[in-house]
Amino acid sequence: MLPSQAPSTLRFQAICSFAARKPPSRWKPAFFIQALSFLHQDAQRLTFEITFDDVLWDGDADSRYAQLEEAQTRLTQPIKYETLRLGKRHSQYIPIFTDLSIDQKTELITGVFNYYLKDYLLDLSSKLTIDELESLLMMRQ
Repeated sequence: MLPSQAPSTLRFQAICSFAARKPPSRWKPAFFIQALSFLHQDAQRLTFEITFDDVLWDGDADSRYAQLEEAQTRLTQPIKYETLRLGKRHSQYIPIFTDLSIDQKTELITGVFNYYLKDYLLDLSSKLTIDELESLLMMRQ
């Protein structure tokens, strides 16, 4: 299901590892899955726009906003990508999104994926089904 251990897939693995971190209890994996569904191989911009209803089905506007704000905080944390170079450790932090906003008035979530991760995010969305992505995102370590 996941790609081999080849060096070209290290960022893919870092994204999977990031996604597999223990999520806060109210965090909805649908947020990331819906955003990921907007990525296409030929897209010049990596933008998405989803509604609160796409990812949350219960609660009033205030509680839904609070849950999405929690997800926003988690998803804007950079991924730690670590490798070895000439026998020495090398680490880099890479954010998944260059912009991620939630608007309570319009109930819209808009964002832009980091172009640097385009190939790896496309790889993730093409290799895993929605159910597999959700399972990965809800996994506890």
